[in-house]
Amino acid sequence: VVSPMVALADGTGWEARLSLPAKLAPVTLALAFEEVGMGATAAATATTTTRPLAIPVGMGPGDPTRLGATVAAAPAGSKPGALSVSFAVQSRGAAAVSLVLARGAPSADASADGRSPSAPASAASCLEIALSRDVQSTGDIWHAQIDGLTDLATLTWAWRADGGLGGDVRGAAFAPGQVMLDPYAPAAAWLALPEGVNVAFGGLAGGGGALANPPAIVGCLAALVDGGGGAGAAPPPPRPNLAAEGCIVLEVNPMADADPAASLAALTGRVGALASSGVTALLVAGPVVAAAPGPAPGNPRAPISLFAPDPALAPAGAAGFGLGASQAIKALIAAAHGSGLEVWVQTEACFTAEAAGAPGVEAVPPTALPRALSLRGLDAVGYYRPGGRVLNVGSPAVRALVLAAARHWAGSLSVDGLVWAHAESLAQDRDGTILDGPPLPDALAADPALRGRVKLIASAADPALLPRQGGRGFPHFGVWMEKDWGLACLLRR
Repeated sequence: VVSPMVALADGTGWEARLSLPAKLAPVTLALAFEEVGMGATAAATATTTTRPLAIPVGMGPGDPTRLGATVAAAPAGSKPGALSVSFAVQSRGAAAVSLVLARGAPSADASADGRSPSAPASAASCLEIALSRDVQSTGDIWHAQIDGLTDLATLTWAWRADGGLGGDVRGAAFAPGQVMLDPYAPAAAWLALPEGVNVAFGGLAGGGGALANPPAIVGCLAALVDGGGGAGAAPPPPRPNLAAEGCIVLEVNPMADADPAASLAALTGRVGALASSGVTALLVAGPVVAAAPGPAPGNPRAPISLFAPDPALAPAGAAGFGLGASQAIKALIAAAHGSGLEVWVQTEACFTAEAAGAPGVEAVPPTALPRALSLRGLDAVGYYRPGGRVLNVGSPAVRALVLAAARHWAGSLSVDGLVWAHAESLAQDRDGTILDGPPLPDALAADPALRGRVKLIASAADPALLPRQGGRGFPHFGVWMEKDWGLACLLRR
């Protein structure tokens, strides 16, 4: 639309007015100002701005200090029951970022409930909102507040980032055809988005070309209004707070079964019998966070998210879209605590399912998941070491993410211990240099929300990559414990 500007009556400026139907909001207006002058024979136009000025309409700037999705104060005059949600994500070098909102739809097929990429839920509707670089980005953080949201129980969100040539030159690995899971999403589900919304180009493990509309893993806003405990849930039993030295630990891996949800439910039902047999702690391996085939030898699963439990743990027909996995884990923990048992879970901050060129990845069939699922498609430079094989725990962005995820699992999900696979990575800086006093284990050990509440246990895959080649063990800072690597190898034989 080209509209002339009118001089103000007092001569202090110019104005142009544009009316939009309210139902179009939220929308972003891109304005370009032009000065028109008359030449000798024809009109000549000269643009006075180097790029359009983008103005968000029907949405706020959001809060750049709180990554992920958080409930915000609703503006005056909001409809009863409507919520305002602030979204924020880190994307260094991105030239454009969009927020994608999609509403999950009920399906006649009960198995298509979003628990796996082979049985994704369907999206009833989808809205993509382009953010303004002028008013909705602060440093490397892109942010927006969307007002008037209703029925968060079925609403999901994801991000799309495009770096253009500038991002590619800096070493980023943007995948602008795909949508990315928010790294701070506390609940996730697999969703089949409308045609053309999620398209993977050349980023498939083991093959090039394009995969039209693969299922996307997205964050579930239901977690903002129901943390996964279920409506009217009873107060959880108190934590046992057992001394680690006297714990008899049973390691179980529900993710290794064909039906992880059934395996976890069966484990929950046997907690009393396990307590009677002398077991005092359960180590739930897997890892239990949302994961996909990964690069680590001997471990076919690697994390997509450090926050969200794997949707595969949700029982069929669980109430609350995307919350079933959290509810199942909380049910196990409540049963264990009620019987005097602790629950430890396996996590890691080394390999991810997005790793590029790592051992085993290229052998995955061409129909495997795209490599860019979350961190890599948002900010590969900020989250990964050079080469893209492992997370860069020397980066402030990764340290903040790991610390926030540990607080989430210890606080919202009430786990008693976090067992860090490939813990040797935690003792290295951004270049892979091994440190005697690594900052991330120090921060986890000293964190006031974790100290005295959750056990921190290092499980190194290669102790030779620890300080002094493992001669003094993992840097413990008076808090960390270490899994006996030699005994673990002996038991596996």
